Amino acid sequence: MELFTVKNNYMTTQQPLSDADVIKTNIQNIKDEITHYLLHQAVLERLIADCEKIFVSKIAIPKITGSLSSLRKEDLSLDLIPIQNATKEQLEARYKWYHYTLELADNKIAIEVKTNLLVEYQEHLRSYYNKQSTKITDEMIYDKLTTAQSLKNLNPDEQKTLSGIIAELPKRLNGGQDSRIELYESLRNLILQHG
Repeated sequence: MELFTVKNNYMTTQQPLSDADVIKTNIQNIKDEITHYLLHQAVLERLIADCEKIFVSKIAIPKITGSLSSLRKEDLSLDLIPIQNATKEQLEARYKWYHYTLELADNKIAIEVKTNLLVEYQEHLRSYYNKQSTKITDEMIYDKLTTAQSLKNLNPDEQKTLSGIIAELPKRLNGGQDSRIELYESLRNLILQHG
C-alpha cells in the first residue's frame, strides 16, 4: 500500500514505514526526550543550589557531639535560617526551592520511565532483527503442523485455531518470510498452550 503526500503542490508517493523503521523512530524520540529531561535536571539542580545559598545560615554546627578537636569538615552542617528571622528574599528562595525539588523529583521519575521504555524498545528491535534473520523452512512448519494435528483432547477454541491455521496454510507458505514466521509461531503457540 502506498501513501500519497503533497509537497509544493506536487503529489508524491511514499512507502509505508516498516516495523523496524517505526521502532527506530520511537527509540530516537525517546532518546531525545531523555536528553531534554537531563538538560532540565541540570537546570533544576543549579536553581536549587542557588536557592540554598540564600536561605541557608552561614553558621556551622556540628552533626556530632564530642571533642571539637576531632571534628572534620564532613561533620559540620549548615543550619537553615529560622522562618521568623528570614527576610522576604530568603522566604521566596525557600518557596522556590521547595517547588524546584518537587519538579526535580518528577523529572527523575520521568527519566527512569523513559529509560525503561528505551530498553524495552531496544529489546523489541533486537527481537525483530532476530526474527528477520531466522529462516523458517517447509520442514520446520511441517513438523509443527504434524505435532499440532497429533494433539489429543483439543478444546473447541484450540480446534478452531488449528482449523484456521490449516485453512490459511497455502497462503502463508507462499507469503513472505514474515508470513512464514507468523505461521510457525502460531503453530508453536498452539502446541505450547495445549501443554
